[in-house]
Amino acid sequence: MRAASFQTQRLVSLEGLKKVWVITDDDVSDDRCSGSNTIDIDGVVFVRISGEKLSHLVKDDLPDVPQRVRYISKITSKGLRHMMELRDTAQAESLQTSACTLIEPPSIKKPKPMPRSKIQQMRDNPSVISIDVPVQVKDSNGELQDNTVSIQVLRPVQKKDPLFVALVEDQIAAVIYCLRSFGFDEPSPRMDLPSGITRSKRRGYVVTKHVDNAKQYRCFKSLDDAIEANDKDGFDLIVDGAAGAGDQVAREITF
Repeated sequence: MRAASFQTQRLVSLEGLKKVWVITDDDVSDDRCSGSNTIDIDGVVFVRISGEKLSHLVKDDLPDVPQRVRYISKITSKGLRHMMELRDTAQAESLQTSACTLIEPPSIKKPKPMPRSKIQQMRDNPSVISIDVPVQVKDSNGELQDNTVSIQVLRPVQKKDPLFVALVEDQIAAVIYCLRSFGFDEPSPRMDLPSGITRSKRRGYVVTKHVDNAKQYRCFKSLDDAIEANDKDGFDLIVDGAAGAGDQVAREITF
């Protein structure tokens, strides 16, 4: 007899649209490093704003979406880039406010890379900041007026961190409105992939990382799996240079 398991799906929909955004419990994790789509913090679920499943809802019934836009990423989505800029600005302002201003700052030097242990410690203790997302709402006369909606997002540990937003109805509605209204950039065939991912006819999607003066890469058949691996700080090294597309491969190349 095989063991049974239960799955709970969260479905996000917009009034008047047919497509839905499907989020499953299989994606839940407490570690942003793992590339998970959702993170639970004190009972509040924060969801990653990216991916192919989200694009189905965002692109639904939009007439001018470029054909090569297959998923939501900061490469192609102007709205996602705008919200990430708002998040990074809010983070910088909060750090500046908390800093001591009675002492002259030292001379500007190139910052040293943060140790992995410190990065992991910060990821294990995430915190939340708020940003104001621009929207349009109808007034009592039925006319559209500019407004903003305050949404909760996770503080970034690194600038490249994906955007995580509280899974709350009015906040998610504002996020999807922003993604739909800001529009998309037409990607070139190579720009269509996030930084760090390339496409190979023989190996599929290749994720490349630079770790400890060495270049490592792994190959994935699925683009979603490649994006998840790309968001990690590193991955396990499996030496196998002869694997084909679909196999998870890593090869180390010393400089």
